[in-house]
Amino acid sequence: MGKYSAKFFERGHAAVLLPYDPLRDEVVLIEQIRIPAYDSSVSPWLLEMVAGIIEAR
Repeated sequence: MGKYSAKFFERGHAAVLLPYDPLRDEVVLIEQIRIPAYDSSVSPWLLEMVAGIIEAR
């Protein structure tokens, strides 16, 4: 096995939201381009849940 290196960053707390429409029986996702996925998948566009960092007050 080759040499391994890793970096870790403390970014604080995060939250995720999964909106649900009971009338349509569907969830809401966002589609975002992710550059690392460009080299490793069929499409760089990924379906994701709405998420973000929780900022301190």
